Amino acid sequence: MSLGYVVVFHQKVLDYSMFGFLDTKGLVLALLLCLPLIEAVRRATGVTLPILVTTLVLATVFQNLLPGVLYGRGYAPDRLLYSAYVGESGIFGLPLNVAANIIIVFVVFGALMEAGGAGKWFLQLALALTGGSRGGPAKAAVVSSALFGSISGSPSANVATTGVFTIPLMKQIGYRASFAGAARSWSCAT
Repeated sequence: MSLGYVVVFHQKVLDYSMFGFLDTKGLVLALLLCLPLIEAVRRATGVTLPILVTTLVLATVFQNLLPGVLYGRGYAPDRLLYSAYVGESGIFGLPLNVAANIIIVFVVFGALMEAGGAGKWFLQLALALTGGSRGGPAKAAVVSSALFGSISGSPSANVATTGVFTIPLMKQIGYRASFAGAARSWSCAT
């Protein structure tokens, strides 16, 4: 409902950003967007990230009750909801702009390279370099990730292309699924 309101009544939401505050309807719409978003994050990542976000939001709201160096003025819930709903760093601000304009380009580039066989080629090259050594597939995951990452520059595209081959390969020769995923994630982060 809240997201539909943003789509249909876009100008009214922009008016909120000009006013600098949310009225009662705006507060309800912000809550109706933030709560399902937290639930979506929980379903996608587990409970740790939503608990962390909720803890930080509560610490921000009740900062005036915290002791020592944690003490501060804090923010009123309506000001926090305004920032999340229509602020520049909120849900529809910079994070969505980056996802819509930058990340999507790298994901599409990775998909095109995958369709062209680049991911498989990088994996074969990495296996040729490391396949005979102890822990070869895990090393091949790191090398293929480095090779592909040097061209794409995108961890998301990297996982989508070379991870499709390296994770099953590591699982096939006996690595636990959690280790295969961790080796994949580590190689994309470096």
